[in-house]
Amino acid sequence: MKEKIIALQRRGTFRVPIKDFWAFCSDTDRINRASGIPVTSFRPSPRLDGLPAMEARARYLGIPMRWTVLPFEWSAGRWFRVEYVFSRTPFLRTIRVGTRLRPLSADETEAEVFVDVVPTGPIGALAVHIVIGQYLLRQLMKTYRAIESNYQRGALNPFPKVGRIEVDDQQLTQALARLRESPVRSVLIDRLAAFLRQAEDREVLGIRPFVLADQWGEDRLEVLRLCLYATQAGLLDVSWEVLCPNCRISKASFGTLSALQSQAHCETCHIDYDVNFDEYVELRFNVNPAIREAYLLTYCVAEPLKMQHIVGQLRLRPGSSHELMLQLAAGRYRVRIPRWSSRATLAVTEGAPEAEATLRFTSDGIVPEALLLLPGECVLRLVNESDRELLVIVEQDAWGAQGASAALVTSLQEFRQLFSSEVLAPGMGVAVRNMTILFSDLKSSTQLYEDIGDPSAFALVRRHFEVVIDVIQRHRGALVKTIGDAVMAVFLSARDGVEAALEILAEIGRLNAQQSDQPPLHIKLGLHRGPCIAINANDTLDYFGTTVNLAARAQAESICDDVVITQALIDDPGVQQALAGERLKVERIERQPKGFSESYAFYRFSFVDPTQALPYAGAVAPADLPQGEDAGSSGASRAGAGPAPHPA
Repeated sequence: MKEKIIALQRRGTFRVPIKDFWAFCSDTDRINRASGIPVTSFRPSPRLDGLPAMEARARYLGIPMRWTVLPFEWSAGRWFRVEYVFSRTPFLRTIRVGTRLRPLSADETEAEVFVDVVPTGPIGALAVHIVIGQYLLRQLMKTYRAIESNYQRGALNPFPKVGRIEVDDQQLTQALARLRESPVRSVLIDRLAAFLRQAEDREVLGIRPFVLADQWGEDRLEVLRLCLYATQAGLLDVSWEVLCPNCRISKASFGTLSALQSQAHCETCHIDYDVNFDEYVELRFNVNPAIREAYLLTYCVAEPLKMQHIVGQLRLRPGSSHELMLQLAAGRYRVRIPRWSSRATLAVTEGAPEAEATLRFTSDGIVPEALLLLPGECVLRLVNESDRELLVIVEQDAWGAQGASAALVTSLQEFRQLFSSEVLAPGMGVAVRNMTILFSDLKSSTQLYEDIGDPSAFALVRRHFEVVIDVIQRHRGALVKTIGDAVMAVFLSARDGVEAALEILAEIGRLNAQQSDQPPLHIKLGLHRGPCIAINANDTLDYFGTTVNLAARAQAESICDDVVITQALIDDPGVQQALAGERLKVERIERQPKGFSESYAFYRFSFVDPTQALPYAGAVAPADLPQGEDAGSSGASRAGAGPAPHPA
């Protein structure tokens, strides 16, 4: 006998642009809390068909309830829905609830809240109309109206306030006084103080500094610096979050890097994975409990907002098909099924033949494995030819730029100065997929000590260190160590590393001009970019691997007063921009470095006029500079960081 479905809905028009309305309504954890849904406990509950489901328990209107939460389904910016399957709960078998959005104008959105319910019988049907039709739907629409009202008033957080916020004013005042002694703009300190006083508990736990910066309209690295100094002042605590490579949700939190493990597990996605610094470890911050007690209560899990990299997600029953409409920007996407090794790639580009395609899911995998689509309104016809229900996920291939990755944070000089004790456990190694390594050394420094004596030579070399380290820091890099008169530094951005090297060359030239009564310093600089391993070396965060060795070999190829880089850096578009201009001359050399079994191309750059050395920020590369094909590292690593500073 076919089960009776009771379909209920309410519709309204809201003076909120659809993009913003989606950001609010897809945050179902907050929506549920504001609508009176009780705190719920969740735990992973893998179903027999392999869908990543969750078991939930709560008391609603005094009635104990247990249910299984099936995976959310959505098309980003358009609609979402989720199905609950109840057990040991009177009156209910299943509920499917969601919201559909339709733009009416640039500033108006129509929202329809719908609930499809399968009751247990006539009494259950009556309860559905009373509890869900008259209460739940009304509360949801009331919450949406409150969001609209707050949005129109320009509130930074448009969600209705729930619960009390208790702050220890004395502790906060003392910590703020300490923070004001740091080199952070006072306006940012004031904004942080207001944020800690007014934000909801969930906002002051797991603070993502780049997200906060975007909300405030401030520079991302400046807000990251604010959070680092606020931690030193006692306002915040650090939290190293290990993210799942699939759902990209935090699966473990550590208070120190030394507690980090090299492997992690996601119960929801049922995968084990190796941890890397570039994507899977992110630095977040929590309000210090002495300032404010905050609690992270859960009302919903796995909602679309938590997985913004997923543009579409759909359950597909065996033998069924469905057309999934998506709004896709140019870029690379992938289609995957949890627990399947097979993947399909979507390249969304203006050169594609059309904006629709068909994907078949068979026992052998996904067919075809690669597709081209036009940007904009796209239609994916999904056909399930397998014998089980599938969860089809369409997601951005690249990781977002809103996370302060461990690779970025540990490559900043201020972090290393403020958190010198933050190192990995002895013997622990964590992969870094892409890091730019710089080595510098002074030529004939031993002769310098003999020529002018130890005190004068030492003072001159120390001044050289000050210049080099200052430039490294201003270009968002970090000093790893000094080795005699040599320096090892790291940069997350290839462009930052090369611009820093050019500026070091220029600054050493200026230092020589200012100290004309002293013998001139001649510096050798070399850089390479690639994967490496972060380790604990003598209680310092250090790096080793082929990339580090090749960067050292690049520096060894320097004659002096030049910068030598490898092909990996030449191929970076940001580096090509940094090198562009008539004031640089380039020489290509082929070498087989000591300890390497193959030859490498090195490029030696020097200033045409060393007396007026200044890195040129032009837009056209020299004619003899090879043009790279990979548009990868520079743009992503510099996202939100602002333009690189050039010497004046």
